[in-house]
Amino acid sequence: MRLDPAPPAVLQYVNGVWDTSCDLDGCRSKVDSLAAFFRTGDLCYPPYAHLRVTASPFKPLLDKLPPSERVRLSRFTSRFAEKDAGISAFNVRSVYEATTGRAEDVRKKKQARIRPYAVETCYGYWVPEPFKGAVDQAIKNASAAKDQFLEGFLGWLQGKGIEITVTEFHEYLADAKRTMREEGVDWESHAPEYGYVFESSDSVENCVKDLVGQLRRPEDREKHSCAFVSARVPEIWDDVVARRHFEKTFFEWLEAQSSRRRWNRVTKWTLYNIGIQGEATSDAIRERLETRLADPAWYESVKGGSPLS
Repeated sequence: MRLDPAPPAVLQYVNGVWDTSCDLDGCRSKVDSLAAFFRTGDLCYPPYAHLRVTASPFKPLLDKLPPSERVRLSRFTSRFAEKDAGISAFNVRSVYEATTGRAEDVRKKKQARIRPYAVETCYGYWVPEPFKGAVDQAIKNASAAKDQFLEGFLGWLQGKGIEITVTEFHEYLADAKRTMREEGVDWESHAPEYGYVFESSDSVENCVKDLVGQLRRPEDREKHSCAFVSARVPEIWDDVVARRHFEKTFFEWLEAQSSRRRWNRVTKWTLYNIGIQGEATSDAIRERLETRLADPAWYESVKGGSPLS
């Protein structure tokens, strides 16, 4: 609701708040401890949402087979089956990628290059403040590429894709039946009621129907297009175990990077700014960083990056 003109009491309140406010830079907590230092960065991690692109028609049948029978199916192969052992699921996306002929090119574009700017920890990729802009742009570009891929995938599924997929699926079913016959798997004795799976395309058609439904909903499309989720570092500092795991993986990663011949950007920024220019142990890196953080002005002097970043 808009008030025009604003009541005098409202104006008086707003002016009072403004007069007693302070600059945001002045409200910033001093970066004088490891916890404060970690809070200046963001955590990036792959999204939890995954688009289901597989159909598994044989799972009920396989569950009925004794282990001695299932182990005989380890040599099963089919063009669009997953790489898992045994009669694995049929992958609809693999059919699309093979049909378009540009799977590798699309896959490269969908990758967000955040590793040069991030420290790998047990809770995700920690991105220092100077590199947040570069990482945000990398995630934005990769997410746009994923969205473009999904748009093409949806169009294909709604067009000739369903016919192609069902045809390939029947080849997959035939490969499964042949493997069972060649390996002497007596499925009819253990699960005769599931014989229909060798002829039915219901499972893959249902998978395609569900895919189309998700990809047509804007909120689902946005969720599945996201390359990485970026968030503030959680308040784990009162959780002794969580904090120990985070710090341990943080410094162990830097130790491993310090032994490399060529350092990436985040390694240079972190180690050079604490006075380390060669291989160092995790304990030495931690000790040097804590020494630097004893001077709160140190972080303010380096947060803008460095010539090496």
